[in-house]
Amino acid sequence: APPPPCVAALKKQILTTIDDMRARSQSTGEGFGVALCGTFPPGVDEDSYASIAAALKGGPGLLLLDGYKGVDATLLTRRVDVLKINSDELLELAGMGSDLDAAAEHVFKTYLSPSSLLAVTCGSDSALLWDMG
Repeated sequence: APPPPCVAALKKQILTTIDDMRARSQSTGEGFGVALCGTFPPGVDEDSYASIAAALKGGPGLLLLDGYKGVDATLLTRRVDVLKINSDELLELAGMGSDLDAAAEHVFKTYLSPSSLLAVTCGSDSALLWDMG
């Protein structure tokens, strides 16, 4: 079923705001960012997040994604600049056993661009940050 009209209007407003921020960034040199965090709110689906990522493709703007379920289309845009997940989510996303380095490498090859960052929290232990640069 299509999303409720209020969700469709909000999605359009978000995409318009991104276009406005992009234009301002290009004219002023100021940066901007968009954070997509957590589970989708009611009425929002994977396509909503993917369309936001696509709107940022090829231009300024930083995209942070804090999530791993139902975000394949978003990740496959290869427009996520920072993917922030926990170690269990990394292993599940990569379909790996317990090797975090191998899982990170797989996620980069499958979903992220070479300029992306992968930030992984490990519960009460330390956090990890990978880049492929």
